[in-house]
Amino acid sequence: MNAGRIQKSLVGFAVVAASLATVAVPASAKPNTGGYQQSSEAKKQQWVDPCPGIWDQFQKDTNAAAKATDPVGKSTLLFFAGQDLKAGQMAGCDWASRVSVPQTPDTTSPPAAAAG
Repeated sequence: MNAGRIQKSLVGFAVVAASLATVAVPASAKPNTGGYQQSSEAKKQQWVDPCPGIWDQFQKDTNAAAKATDPVGKSTLLFFAGQDLKAGQMAGCDWASRVSVPQTPDTTSPPAAAAG
């Protein structure tokens, strides 16, 4: 009978010792040095090319300006197209060096007087 008690107490002692050992182990984690953020894998995941989106917006603005009948609306859309072009140039997009914003006739000046 004593052998059963001794066996149970040894098992209990082993469980308590194992749980204390897992708690008492010092942390072995290394400090974050930012190595992953500087790796090529992290840079691949972070880079998103803005040029296609800027080009799409430039096309939408110029197409809408070509269809606009209101002179103020047309000039506003062309202004936005110019801003898209500047954004493309600042982003280093290759298309930005090949295109320009369409020009419209000046609608703010009065028409020339008829010779008479």
